[in-house]
Amino acid sequence: KCIFSDNTSGARGGAVRGESAVLSFSESNFISNQSTYNGGAIDANNSRLTLSACTFTGNTSGALGGAINGASAALIFADSNFTSNVSQLEGGAINGTNASLVLTNCSFTSNQNASFNGGGALNVKGGTLSDINGTYTGNSCAPGSGGGAIQWAGTDANFTETSFSENQSPSYRGGAIIATSGNLQFSKCIFSDNTSGARGGAVR
Repeated sequence: KCIFSDNTSGARGGAVRGESAVLSFSESNFISNQSTYNGGAIDANNSRLTLSACTFTGNTSGALGGAINGASAALIFADSNFTSNVSQLEGGAINGTNASLVLTNCSFTSNQNASFNGGGALNVKGGTLSDINGTYTGNSCAPGSGGGAIQWAGTDANFTETSFSENQSPSYRGGAIIATSGNLQFSKCIFSDNTSGARGGAVR
């Protein structure tokens, strides 16, 4: 049980930076951490990051992943909450590049990418995603970008009993999800009150 609050990095990982590491956090809180570049709270490169019952609130990055950035990483998160995290570029809460993400019972609320590209809560390029019983509520992407909750450019994504509500892409596509490549599968999912300024109020 750890608390990381108001930590700052001039480069990557406002609170924690892992390089070829195995990282695990349980019942830990990450609050108002910031990085100039990637991973407002945690930056994991070529690493394995496991979270259980953690919260990420108000973390910010100047580039990718307002809370977490993972590159060539295994990201395994359960029972964790991401609220009001902000990235300037992609992935308001989480950015994954060539990463494997497994999310179980996680919630994403009011996260935002502020100025460019997309993925208000989650951005994935060149990776895989499994999301079970997730909730995405009130996330938004910057004007001109897509995917109020998720921007997807990976290979395979599977969503099971996941709900998306009140997410928005104010001037572009995919109020909840924009997908530009890969295969997306949905089972018993709910999409409600998502909006886009162009195509695909829920999914494009």
